[in-house]
Order: sequence, then structure tokens, then C-alpha cells
Amino acid sequence: AMTGRRVCFVVDVSGSMKLLDDKTPAPDKWPTVCDTVARVMRSLPDLAQFQVVTFSRRADYLFGGGGWQTYQGETTARQVAEALKK
Repeated sequence: AMTGRRVCFVVDVSGSMKLLDDKTPAPDKWPTVCDTVARVMRSLPDLAQFQVVTFSRRADYLFGGGGWQTYQGETTARQVAEALKK
């Protein structure tokens, strides 16, 4: 079981996340990644704060300047999935 009050999610946003291999598109791959991050958030019973770091050629914070974000249950999980999908 995973636990944690403060959790940082590190998510690959490179072009490979849209492909199964060098030539085969995977239209469901990225939405699945986004929904999985939200599902993991929901599964952490003690989650209080989080941050999402996305990376490809460089790393960036998905929210704010990198500070911890307050987790507010389903609302936050849904917002994270939607922000990643954008």
C-alpha cells in the first residue's frame, strides 16, 4: 500500500507518451496517464499536500512555483487530471 501526506508526482510529458512505438499512435495512452495520477491521489488516505512535476526536455511544476498544493479530495484529483490533459 502506498502512503504519504506529501507526495510529488513526476510525469513524463514527452512525445513518446502519444505513441506505442516509433510509428504507432496511442490515442488512449495520455488520457490513461492523466486518469491514473488522479486515481493514485484518491487512493492515498493521508494525502494532505501534493505537487506534480512534468518533464520532457526540462522539468516544470504543473501548479504554482513549486510549492506544495493542498489536496481537497475529488475536486483536486479531477483538477489535476484536467490540467494534465491540457
